Amino acid sequence: MKKVKVKLKPVLSRINLPTIIKTAAFPGDWQESIFVATQPGEIYYIRDGFIGIFWI
Repeated sequence: MKKVKVKLKPVLSRINLPTIIKTAAFPGDWQESIFVATQPGEIYYIRDGFIGIFWI
């Protein structure tokens, strides 16, 4: 068994009650983004180093 070193890098901070983390692609797009949904109804998406937000 090989040992593998892994480092984690935070991409979002101060998220209020995150509940779901999912990868998906926008309709008609080939590249996936990371989506983080929160209990208050915010949805963050991360793509190519850019962080956007949707409010429900």
